[in-house]
Amino acid sequence: MAKNTLFVKSKLPNGFRRAGLAFDRNGVDVDPRELTEAQLDAILNEPNLIVVGAEAESADGRAKREFAEKAAAEKAAAEKAAAEKAATAKVAAEKAAKGKGAK
Repeated sequence: MAKNTLFVKSKLPNGFRRAGLAFDRNGVDVDPRELTEAQLDAILNEPNLIVVGAEAESADGRAKREFAEKAAAEKAAAEKAAAEKAATAKVAAEKAAKGKGAK
C-alpha cells in the first residue's frame, strides 16, 4: 500500500461496487485525494467493505479533527500572548520598583 492510499477490499466473495468503483476480495489501493467527499464517505461507511489506511477518515471526521487542531492552535497562541503580556508587566513593575527605590 502506497503512502496516502486506502486499501479497500470486499467482504463479499463476488466483489462489491460502491461509489463507482469495483472492489474484490484481494483488495484495491485507492488514493482518497482522487475521490469526491461523497465517494469517500460512501466507501468508508459501507459495511460490505474493509478499509485500511492512514487516510481512512470521513469528511465529518476530518472536519472534527481540523476543528480540534484549530482550537488547540488558537489556545496555544492565546496562552503564549498571555505569558508575553505577563512577562512585560513583570518587567515594567520591576523597573517601577527600582525607580521608586532610587529616589
